[in-house]
Amino acid sequence: MEEKSAAQVYEDEINSLKEEIRMLEEQYESKQQEVLLHTDKELLKKIEIYQAKLIGDFGGDCNAADLKAKLHEMDSEISLVTKLTGIEFTEYIKTFERTDDGKPIRKHRICGHCLSLPFQLEFKTVEDEVKDILATRILDLSIIMDCNEYASLSSFISRAEETKSLLLFFRTLSIFAEWCEHRRTTFRHFKEKYPECIKLPEGFRAEFMTIRSLKMPGSEMKIVWKINVNEEGVVSPTIDLLPKVPEQVLAIDNEDVMGRAPRCFRNMLHLAGIEASINNLVKTFCMGD
Repeated sequence: MEEKSAAQVYEDEINSLKEEIRMLEEQYESKQQEVLLHTDKELLKKIEIYQAKLIGDFGGDCNAADLKAKLHEMDSEISLVTKLTGIEFTEYIKTFERTDDGKPIRKHRICGHCLSLPFQLEFKTVEDEVKDILATRILDLSIIMDCNEYASLSSFISRAEETKSLLLFFRTLSIFAEWCEHRRTTFRHFKEKYPECIKLPEGFRAEFMTIRSLKMPGSEMKIVWKINVNEEGVVSPTIDLLPKVPEQVLAIDNEDVMGRAPRCFRNMLHLAGIEASINNLVKTFCMGD
């Protein structure tokens, strides 16, 4: 009888716990519904504010069709800029802070790439009022790029950070990246066209390409294609030819063909252009045509 009473006590305790759990679950569901309702209201309120801002930016009489047309127009303009400059932004973050005197400061973080060159910018802007005109001023510009492969960019980037010139940076980066892409595609083209003669020990993005002669073992021509950038942002590519031949070949070179080759190649560059000059050099030196 005592054992049965003990079992009944345990059963009552279990039922009490079950009832308490059920009540807690109901309270939890009720709270969740309140939170969701509150969140939905907040979200709708934010959407209304954003829509009002869009309408204010594009004009008070704009409807949904007008906004869609404006957005399409802006997308087209961004696509055109990307095609013209090669610059594409992949991430943009803006935050706010205030100076000691209460003036608002906007902090910007922009990530993107110009053709194959990635970049990251971090800077601040503040608005100054001069003669009733608001002017935006850039503060603390930081440019983050991997300059290991492009040593000439390092001094220019330091100069752009010092002068806080975003326009100078983007203009120079666009020209520099275009030349880098031109060099890469040119090297790739000749490697695919003359795979036995052309060697790229450091890959397609390197500054040089080696042409090996099939007729004279041990003889080669190295094309060094550098893309220089000075502190003012002026991009100046230079292409030089460096012959390397065995002593026995130099001994029979009575007309100093190898010694005159760099100067002749530079003259040919001015007359025929880069691709045609390299092609003629490969056919003459490597193939023996």
